[in-house]
Amino acid sequence: MYRIDFVNKDNYGQVLHSVSLEQGLEDIKISADQISGSDYFAKEPKRLEFTCFIDDWINEFILSGDYEHDRYISLFEVRAYEDNRLFFHGIIDTSFTVFDAKNETVSFTCYDKLRLFTKFAEHKMVYALIQGYNPGYCMGYMIQGIQNTIDINIPAQWNNTYSPLNIQIDNLSFLKIKWKEFITPIFTAGWLMHTCFAGFKTDTNTVFFQILLMAENWGELDSNNNLQFRRRKIIAKTFQIFNNICPYENKKLNLDVVADFSSNPSQLESQVNHIIRHYQSPLHSSLTLEDRTYNSSLDTSYWDINTAPENLELYLSGNAIAVNVYAKDFYLNQEPTEKLKVLKAVLMLHNLTIIPDNYEILYLINKNDTSSISHLIEDEDIIEFKKKRINRSNPDISVFDVLMGESIALKELISSYYQSYFAQVWEIETVIDNLSKYKLQVFHKLQIRGISIRITQVQKDLKNDEYIIKGWQI
Repeated sequence: MYRIDFVNKDNYGQVLHSVSLEQGLEDIKISADQISGSDYFAKEPKRLEFTCFIDDWINEFILSGDYEHDRYISLFEVRAYEDNRLFFHGIIDTSFTVFDAKNETVSFTCYDKLRLFTKFAEHKMVYALIQGYNPGYCMGYMIQGIQNTIDINIPAQWNNTYSPLNIQIDNLSFLKIKWKEFITPIFTAGWLMHTCFAGFKTDTNTVFFQILLMAENWGELDSNNNLQFRRRKIIAKTFQIFNNICPYENKKLNLDVVADFSSNPSQLESQVNHIIRHYQSPLHSSLTLEDRTYNSSLDTSYWDINTAPENLELYLSGNAIAVNVYAKDFYLNQEPTEKLKVLKAVLMLHNLTIIPDNYEILYLINKNDTSSISHLIEDEDIIEFKKKRINRSNPDISVFDVLMGESIALKELISSYYQSYFAQVWEIETVIDNLSKYKLQVFHKLQIRGISIRITQVQKDLKNDEYIIKGWQI
């Protein structure tokens, strides 16, 4: 026995109208509830379709178009029940509502509230916190922006329901600085007395690598018979490291100047010394911050143009995956960034997904989580059973382009991680009889013929009274 309730926008809202089989409810279809392999947003949210006879309530509150939020979202939501057991709660997308005047029926298409994320994909905010943003807050800001735009309730648990990804690496090279190209102007222009300061320093939660190369030309003796320098050449670069391994060359702090001391030398010397102090102190050959350590390939031979290598490399050891991310574009040009792009990046970065339960609550969880609920499937209820290697394409790592800094090293690391992750997975496909006997959901565990399975996709075939299941062997 199936029933559809139309309710108001509030959680556990008042039932305003109902339709059942006796009232012409038919053609109920529910899409698969699933975890996408590599990118949650590669799939459509859970979808419910049904048809019923038109009546006065539907005619006034749905077909009139007078009771809608922006973007064809009805003011009313639906709950779907099977034998008084709730199995869907979502929004009505009126852009797909069809009235068949000949048969006096109305066809509805409804989605869970994840659909709202793509409906409002253009929403932006200024990502400017000096400590960055964790995945929970990225999801929370997305929800907050939608709720501030339309009067709708999106219940969610997003800040304590997941664990950040931890990928330990040893001396991962994440930046190559063109070293010989950098020092050549000093050594090929007749400059003398070469001095170099280079190393790491930290400011709050980010790391800097700075280089100051200075050379001098000497002039005549002063009245005390002391040799005085006449000109100074100063070249400096600053790299700020965002998201653990995403370097950004801050060209606003770069220098390439020549200071001429032939006129007003005392004032100019004071200005030059101020610049030198800014780049010189404090710098460290290696730096440890939280759970990671930075170092470089720099050694004494790097100051000699004859022995200097083409590149100076920076390395990271420890956890390469940042818990809190830094997004463009505030740190570059003080502009906002699309929330959905940032959310996609952090979901992939930490192998997370967002799922709704039957009561419309959204959860941010790890894709490799397993529910404590386990089901032993009896042999007589197994209609089909297949086991095969999982076949997943590599994730679209271009989503990391939204993050601050150069993301080449991060993209390579995450791509390698997912290739290894999926290479270890056996996928199970099975069809299980009797919908009322088993109450199966995504992340539940199954025991079938001695094999433990984590459900990654579950679809109800209401016509044949069957579950169509996909899962990963655990």
